[in-house]
Amino acid sequence: SAAIAMEELAAIGVNTFIRVGTCGGINLNVKSSDVIIPTAAIRQNGITNEYAPIEYPATANFEIVKALTDSAEILKEHWHAGVIQSKDSFYSQHDPNRMPAYYDLKNKWEAWKRLGVLGSEMECAALFIVADSLCVKCGAVLNVIWNQERKLKGFDEPDDFSTDRGIKIAVKAISILMRNDKNIKSLKTENNINCLFCTRSGASAKGYFNFDSKNFTVLKGSKIAERIRPNFKTSIGNYKLRQKLERNGTILNLIFQTDFIFDSPSMAASIILGSSANGWDEWKNEDGITLKELLKK
Repeated sequence: SAAIAMEELAAIGVNTFIRVGTCGGINLNVKSSDVIIPTAAIRQNGITNEYAPIEYPATANFEIVKALTDSAEILKEHWHAGVIQSKDSFYSQHDPNRMPAYYDLKNKWEAWKRLGVLGSEMECAALFIVADSLCVKCGAVLNVIWNQERKLKGFDEPDDFSTDRGIKIAVKAISILMRNDKNIKSLKTENNINCLFCTRSGASAKGYFNFDSKNFTVLKGSKIAERIRPNFKTSIGNYKLRQKLERNGTILNLIFQTDFIFDSPSMAASIILGSSANGWDEWKNEDGITLKELLKK
């Protein structure tokens, strides 16, 4: 159900997700009432196999992890960041001996303990993998309600079913992410010619030129020309770069799935138009003034 929700929210334009949930501790340093901010999740589930090969790791978005850890520090919460286990079955963990596959369950649990896995829950791996497949960002903050391994060692600590800590950390993290996004947009406005368009040969791209670095950023959602002209294949570097961007998912179905920085306006224009191009003339503002003319001003 979490994967379905993410699919449908992404379809209407949501691009940032934070899961607030609960978990049980595995590592002995993790106590009830602590908070775990996962950096990655063990894929001990079924749904992720329908999205990615098993070799592909389920990792949280770094930007969100950073915002969550910064938030936890500001709020003075006791937090841990690291790998967690995501499983499909609650009772396979809490009553493994009655399961026909008990030997596998117990051996894996022992492996997770030896590897220092922080905790166990049931959603994050699926969300991280689905997020990557949709080119959206996802992270999580988990309230530790108990740690069965600490109980087995004789530690006396009460269970804590409150989710307040995780909610507060997530809300503060969202404000941090919004502030960072605002700062980036402000930087674009102050240090760049914003915004420029390239709309020839079926392309519909948008981007900006950076005065300081002299590079050019093409923005997410830009559309490239479908047809590749013969003269483009003679430009080996640009031709191979376009192929690479299409292979690694930066460009999917002719659309940029994320912002991408090119070394120059001409490189950006060539990739987008599928032909040799002079970016100083191809990139224009909404009034039709070329980048070359704008720089003269």
